[in-house]
Amino acid sequence: MEYKFRTSKLDKLNKKFRKKPYKYVYKEIFPRKVFEKIQKKIYYRTQKKIAKEWNKVLVDYFENKIEISEITPKKQIKNDKIIWQFWGQGWEYKKLPKVIKISSSSVKKYKKDCEIYYLDMNNIEEYLKIPKYILEKIENKKMIYAHFTDIIRLALLYYYGGIWLDATVLLTDNIPQKYFEMEYFMFQRDDNLKDKKKWEDFDSVYFSWDKDMRIRVMNSVIFAKKNSKVIKTLLDLLLIFWKDNEKAPKYFFFQILYYELMKNYYKKYQCEIISDTYSHELMRVWYEKYKEKEFEKIKEKTILLSYEEMDYLKLQLKETVKRVEEAKQPLKWYQFLQKLRFNFVKKQSEMALEELGKSTVVKEGKKKK
Repeated sequence: MEYKFRTSKLDKLNKKFRKKPYKYVYKEIFPRKVFEKIQKKIYYRTQKKIAKEWNKVLVDYFENKIEISEITPKKQIKNDKIIWQFWGQGWEYKKLPKVIKISSSSVKKYKKDCEIYYLDMNNIEEYLKIPKYILEKIENKKMIYAHFTDIIRLALLYYYGGIWLDATVLLTDNIPQKYFEMEYFMFQRDDNLKDKKKWEDFDSVYFSWDKDMRIRVMNSVIFAKKNSKVIKTLLDLLLIFWKDNEKAPKYFFFQILYYELMKNYYKKYQCEIISDTYSHELMRVWYEKYKEKEFEKIKEKTILLSYEEMDYLKLQLKETVKRVEEAKQPLKWYQFLQKLRFNFVKKQSEMALEELGKSTVVKEGKKKK
């Protein structure tokens, strides 16, 4: 039996209208809150459709009706304090984007007794024997690197254990020991979070606690012990999907799978819930209406800035200003609401940059108390 996932026609149409030339009329015709409400409805309907497809697979999987193409390990690694990082194009320092250089430097700084394994398309097969159909899809550009790494991160963690960190993840402190003691861990949407409203005000589509929201987990950071049941099941299901499908129905389709698996089958295996908003704190502050007290609070709570970390944050803000300017250029005179929004984002980014320029830099080996 084949498990073909169909793309939502409504989602396809919405994507079309959000691109040039339709987007200028589509986004301007509605007030912002009405537009966001429409996007939410479409977003949730698309998630529901993908969840329905995943549940067909899940039923057959747990009834042992599906033959699975296995990924197998090629090495023996005794140390389970491993950090796995992947950059498809290779890790030659001169060729790395600046953001990867800064992120990598932060991981080296805070790795403590962990061993870092740098993987790319040239050496990944030294660690894993990957099914031919997966490699062909990545070679033929039918699968993007993000979805390829969804597979290999699970395989590496299942067979070797350790931590998966996306190449763009910036560490600002040592990794807490408690995460190594869990069978697996990922940051997730916390229903008990007290300040939900500020996140919904920031981005009501992504940061949602609505009952229909199924994208509630962040997989850019994953901790796992060898032979984790949850990690193995997720890996099996992704391999089943990619055997029968040429492309993902939605970028976050892994997150929808995780939601359905945990809700319907693996409640007792759920890891500790720690909010996925924590890793987005600074981003929220510099994009929303600038408040000096709020910014100071975040700096005290989250950031002990080293030189590398300061560079990382400045780089992100400068990139935002640059992209806003590029996006503004083709706008017509009647797209004044869009221009106002772009000007607002640019101003907040510039103010945050100015504030970062005043921040205290923490030198190596020193901490604020």
